[in-house]
Amino acid sequence: MSPHLHHRPDALWVAQIEKLCEELNLRIARLALMLGVSLDDEAQLARMLAPVPRPDAGDSHGTRHEAAARTELRGLLLLRGELEKRCVDEFGAATAGEMLIDVEAAMVRHGFAPGADGLDLRRLFGTSSA
Repeated sequence: MSPHLHHRPDALWVAQIEKLCEELNLRIARLALMLGVSLDDEAQLARMLAPVPRPDAGDSHGTRHEAAARTELRGLLLLRGELEKRCVDEFGAATAGEMLIDVEAAMVRHGFAPGADGLDLRRLFGTSSA
């Protein structure tokens, strides 16, 4: 957590939500890696947000497993979007932005490139670098 966020009266709650966001983004990045999807590519990200067709009973185990992983990834991406909106509503845009920057730094510490989880902070904040 960013040092200046520690001084907030709700710092413990902010830290808990930030940790939840980190865990969510790690799962998203791992699923994308497993599926061979590059979430830093807007077209691939848009495809992952589209509804996933249900596999047929006769489909192979691998096909059913991939469909389940795609469904989970889509659900987690949608959940993250809602969580981000609620963070802005509850903590304000500045704090929510700091939380996202902290989460991206944690993702990098875990070995993921910025944007591997489909969250482009440069685009989100309208800057050339996060």
